Amino acid sequence: MRYGDILLSALRKMFLNKGNIKIEELETLKNDKNYKTYLDGIHNVVNECIDKLLEVKPYIQYTEVTDKYDLTDDEDFKSVYDLFDEKGNRKQYHVEGETILRIHDAEENEVYTMYYESYYYVTERTTPTTKLPLARELCNLIPLYLAGELYKDDDIALATTYMNEFEAGLDGLKGHAPEQKSIKDVFGVF
Repeated sequence: MRYGDILLSALRKMFLNKGNIKIEELETLKNDKNYKTYLDGIHNVVNECIDKLLEVKPYIQYTEVTDKYDLTDDEDFKSVYDLFDEKGNRKQYHVEGETILRIHDAEENEVYTMYYESYYYVTERTTPTTKLPLARELCNLIPLYLAGELYKDDDIALATTYMNEFEAGLDGLKGHAPEQKSIKDVFGVF
């Protein structure tokens, strides 16, 4: 989903705008007194939301590494998710000093594939046409969070409704365990 589509969806929710605002109009809307306050710092609120979403459904990326790889080389690195050798065998590893990846039984000069949890952020330079690399179900929740956070000073009831919808969607992503209805046997005395 494009960043601009997320912003437009949030604006439509906040202003109950049924009109057809286009992505190309976002720059113009930044000068409109009705929208300016919301659009000026919206990327901070988007990032706040993305952090919450990635706690539930991590953004996984991969890179090629060797033994003694410096994890700070990937600026968006959060934590190692998994590690495989060239044949697809899972490798054991540990992290030395919080930054150096050490691969157990590593062969000299062998290249490994490291999957890692990543941070993702938008900035003031993120264009409306930028496609966010997050799952669609995550992107669909961002406008609800934006409307809930940004509109709370204007219409607390509407903002609360949107935030409740966001929280319900977030809970849906968590995949709660089914509720247990009864207990059949506690100690099993025979």
